[in-house]
Order: sequence, then C-alpha cells, then structure tokens
Amino acid sequence: MKLSDLTFTALSKKINSEHFDCDDDDINEFLKKDSFNYKKHMLANTYVFVDDESKVIAYFCISTDSIVDLGEAEGYGK
Repeated sequence: MKLSDLTFTALSKKINSEHFDCDDDDINEFLKKDSFNYKKHMLANTYVFVDDESKVIAYFCISTDSIVDLGEAEGYGK
C-alpha cells in the first residue's frame, strides 16, 4: 500500500476504527475509546490515514498542551 492510496482526515464518527490493531492494546484503545473524549475536552485532535473503505490504517494526535522550554533560565543549554 502506498501513501498516495490513503486519505488523510480528522477523526470523526464516520471513520471505521473498529478493525484498527497495531498490536499495542493501549494505542488501540486510545483510538477506539479515548480520542473522542480528548477532542471533546480540547486535550488533543486525532488525525487518521484511511483506505478507500474508510478503515483506519494509521493515526496520530496533536496535543493542545505544550512543552515548556526551560532554556538557560534554569541552567539548560549552558
């Protein structure tokens, strides 16, 4: 399967994630159960690559939180 065969989109209820299995129960469960709650509570947005049957092939999330750069103020980077 080539990347050009897939469609990239935001996760929605129309997307079939039921058959997604990456052999990691935590990652599978996040997609199927937690991702919509994360969106509802504005914690993260989930994006998926789907095939022509709208089955999820891959996904990733972008968190709405941030990583604080302590930088030189805390002695890092010196």
